[in-house]
Amino acid sequence: MSFLNSLSFLGWGVLLSVPPLIVLLYFLKLKRAPLVVPSTYLWSRAIEDMHVNTIWQKLRRNILLWLQLLFVALLILAVLRPGNQAMQATQERLVLLIDQSASMNASVGSETRLEIAKRRATELIDGMSPESVAMIISFADEARVVQSYTNNRALLRRKLDQIQPTNRLTQLDEALQAASGLANPPQTYEEGNPNALGLAQPLEARLYLFTDGGVQLDSEFSLGNLKPEYIPVGNQRLPNNVGIVAFAADENPEQAGQIQAFAQLFNSSDDPQVFDLELFMEGDLLDARSDVELAPGATASVSFDVSRSVEDSIASGVLKLVMNIKDDLEIDNMAYAVFNTRKQSRILVITPGNDALELALETDEISEFARVRVENAEFLETETYRNLTETTAVDLVIYDRCKPEKMPMANTLFWGQLPPLETWKQGPLSSPVVLIDADETHPLVEWLELGEVLVAEGFQVTGPPGTLNLISSNLGSVMAIGQRLGFEDAVIGFEIVTATEDGKKLANTDWPRHLSFPMFIQNVVNYLGNAAGLNAQKSYLPGENIEIRTVVPYESITVEAPDQQRKSIRRGRQNTYQFTDSRDLGIYKVYEGEDRFVDQQFAVNLTSREESDLRVPDSLELGYEEVQAGQALELGRQEYWKWLLMLSLIILGVEWYIYNRRIYI
Repeated sequence: MSFLNSLSFLGWGVLLSVPPLIVLLYFLKLKRAPLVVPSTYLWSRAIEDMHVNTIWQKLRRNILLWLQLLFVALLILAVLRPGNQAMQATQERLVLLIDQSASMNASVGSETRLEIAKRRATELIDGMSPESVAMIISFADEARVVQSYTNNRALLRRKLDQIQPTNRLTQLDEALQAASGLANPPQTYEEGNPNALGLAQPLEARLYLFTDGGVQLDSEFSLGNLKPEYIPVGNQRLPNNVGIVAFAADENPEQAGQIQAFAQLFNSSDDPQVFDLELFMEGDLLDARSDVELAPGATASVSFDVSRSVEDSIASGVLKLVMNIKDDLEIDNMAYAVFNTRKQSRILVITPGNDALELALETDEISEFARVRVENAEFLETETYRNLTETTAVDLVIYDRCKPEKMPMANTLFWGQLPPLETWKQGPLSSPVVLIDADETHPLVEWLELGEVLVAEGFQVTGPPGTLNLISSNLGSVMAIGQRLGFEDAVIGFEIVTATEDGKKLANTDWPRHLSFPMFIQNVVNYLGNAAGLNAQKSYLPGENIEIRTVVPYESITVEAPDQQRKSIRRGRQNTYQFTDSRDLGIYKVYEGEDRFVDQQFAVNLTSREESDLRVPDSLELGYEEVQAGQALELGRQEYWKWLLMLSLIILGVEWYIYNRRIYI
């Protein structure tokens, strides 16, 4: 039998003062009125009444007093929380990992999974031996040490209670690294080296992981001195949840300018689910689907055609999809999508003269959604060029047989020339060049048929690490695209036209004669020129870092979160703004400079199949070990205070009954 203190000194002072006060109430002096009696028999009855009201007689013969004192004594004993340990905690070091990811918001009866995890962790803390110490680490997509090692159980309980739910994804790596760093300190010891020293003594620690799953770890991670215990949370009953795991708006591929919304739904329940779907735009109901049925464990895709088109005056908009269902997790029953109409892409072409390229950029499709400026190679030396390329005033610069001294603040396409970067290399000039294949999965070269294109001479292109090879030939890759601090650079290893020493232009390829050439130029404008379709904005996950770009390089911008809290962000490298506080779900608004109007919007959604899947696994793979789910909690206490409280209430009921019946013994 052991006891746990549940009150402060002040609370104990108040509680312990109750029994003496009850006794004092029974010794209040009686006010006796003068009484004249005609018989000595009545004198003896009066004397007996005085005898009964003496201290001892009053205590001995008043059952109400004893019942009241017994009631208070049971309350005092219940506050002491007597109980027995199922198994005494003998470990010297305990590490409690508490999952606070989005799925821990799921309800289990009247509690959430996070509340259950905190309650069970509290039971473990209460069962610690005086010699044990414990630390608490909370985690979602990042870890936080809530409390370092201590044997102060009151402090541990208080810190545990302060852990709040989040909307973020589950990632255990950082939390386990923090715990492992304490249990497995790095060593400098080398066998046979007397000068090498161990930095710290490795100490075994028992790791208690309170989670609902979805935390598989890299197989190369070693737990070392950590002895894991997996405490599943949420497996008290089968889950009941349907979530929106994908939602986006884009242009209808069959009707240009028409908006279409796509969603993917996932049912993690063991039963079929029936629900309604509603699609809103700027608060107005656009479409609804009733009695949508989804089989157990199934995924379904749905699409909505928005009746209004871009030409009907929609310049931008916010779509909201709502799934009307009562399930365990509410935050995945809603998702947002942001879109804008086609914007005017700004393209700068620098060439010594290329009729085929200029003609392809003058088509009606490109002219409608792009402003193309063509300049000669001497333009590279002007102040106007520097102003355009150093302030993100253009979206794409095409360099035909020329190159600048430094890279612009824009996407680029180099034709027959390499960028002025050491990471790009070219092979020897060779002839002829036979185009073999194109990577049809990339937007720049998708649907292009290049088998009949003839190229007189060219060279192999090699880019920095991570470069994608788009067109292969007998020389190797003759077109590649690579990343550069938020921009993309495409390089083509052959010219369209070439010039002789006397300045005469000669065709180097017959590609402009093929239908694939204007299609390629259209792809370049759409992809590298950022003029693709409706310019649908990417949806982000909670906690994801978001890079924001502006046309004008303001010193700072302001981002307004869904709760209307605003945060100012200063300009960073490459005229970008890094937003790192995407913790809430919903629409974020961007105000550029001191503008009082919304310039950009983006959505943060919990569109994660892993978080919407509320099924709790029976085991977890933590590094090289597979950890089976533990029982309820081996270190839990068998508490008796509830039984004591129930007994005290019964005694109080008996006292009330005797008092009302005026029964005195």
